[in-house]
Amino acid sequence: METIDINFSFDRINYMVQTTSHFQQINSQVKDLKHEIRLLRSFFISMIGEDKEGNYNPKFIKEMLKAAKEVPTHPFQNAKFFLKNLRGK
Repeated sequence: METIDINFSFDRINYMVQTTSHFQQINSQVKDLKHEIRLLRSFFISMIGEDKEGNYNPKFIKEMLKAAKEVPTHPFQNAKFFLKNLRGK
């Protein structure tokens, strides 16, 4: 008859529980870091469209939306052609 080392089995189970707990802790920390990165990214992007007082500049937004709807009058070929047309206006 073969004997089973019970201490070995309990040690192994204890190790697996600790490993799982550690993995869950790391997973939670990664989720928290992802959330913080999303908040920081949102903050920096919001700073681009704001004026000095901290509000979104409605004139800027209106101009950008209007420009996005316009059909281009000239195709972009290269930088030299673009600057020539820009200066010609």
